[in-house]
Amino acid sequence: MHLPTSFERLQELNQLITKYRSTYPYRILVCYVVVYLLYVVSHSLHSVTHLFSLQAFSLPGSMYLSILGGALWGVPRALPLVCILVATGATLCYAISAALGPALLALPRWKAMLERWEDKLSGDRANLFSFLILLRIAPLPPHWVVNVVAPHVGIDIVPFWGSTALGILGVSIIHTTIGGSLDEMSSAADFHLVSWKNFLTLAAIVVGVMLPVGLRYWLKEQPIALPDDDNK
Repeated sequence: MHLPTSFERLQELNQLITKYRSTYPYRILVCYVVVYLLYVVSHSLHSVTHLFSLQAFSLPGSMYLSILGGALWGVPRALPLVCILVATGATLCYAISAALGPALLALPRWKAMLERWEDKLSGDRANLFSFLILLRIAPLPPHWVVNVVAPHVGIDIVPFWGSTALGILGVSIIHTTIGGSLDEMSSAADFHLVSWKNFLTLAAIVVGVMLPVGLRYWLKEQPIALPDDDNK
């Protein structure tokens, strides 16, 4: 089991695993889980160590693994599996960053920056979960930044895991759906990652995330009707 980094390697790996899937279903699943988790963790650590290098943003393995999951198990089973693996891998990075926190906070510049971010987040805790989901949907900042910074700005591990799983849902739907038709594709151009359907899917998720925030602000601004003293 290796990490696919191109369309050709993805198809080769899919054809190989498909032959073994019926004979060794649990081994294939375990290998997929291990490779996916190792990729998420190693990509975050690699990006931290190459913070100012373009190489830090040139690893497309997560997308290919999600597409491979859709090809192997179909969208209904691959989608929750991918979301759980992404959230769990990000949480492992969260734990590593929390363990190495004292070294990071020893630098005055980083400590001051993290304290500013923590102050901003503490002022709007009610909308923190929605904000974290939007960070996962948005292409910026890179997701590994959120994984590394989160434990140092007062974000608990439970909302971190949950927001990651929900925030990656839209992109995972697109990737696993593409994987469902992988056998019919002839090149990477058939992926159709950029389309109106995919755009509307992500937009619908953003609207769903922002609705509770909008309702909360609207209800906060509504005047509370006090009973008239004459009617007491």
